[in-house]
Amino acid sequence: PVVKVVAPVVYPFKLLQDNITGSAKVTVIVDPEGNVREVQILEATHPEFGLATRGMVQSSEFEPATKDDKPTWGIF
Repeated sequence: PVVKVVAPVVYPFKLLQDNITGSAKVTVIVDPEGNVREVQILEATHPEFGLATRGMVQSSEFEPATKDDKPTWGIF
C-alpha cells in the first residue's frame, strides 16, 4: 500500500502536559480498495501512544497494494 493522505497524530494530552515522549509500532492491513481493515498495536512506550497511532492510521488514506497490476490486500 502507498499512503495518499496522512491524518495528523493527536498527541495524548496528559503525556504532552507531562513532557513525556514515546513511540508506537503497529501493523496495518489494507484491502484492495485502499481501506484500512485492521490496525494491530505491536508495542508502545505508553498505551496512549499506541491508541493515537492507531487513530492516525485508521484516518489516513491509502492506494492499495498491487500484484500483477491488480489491486490486492497489503500489510505493512
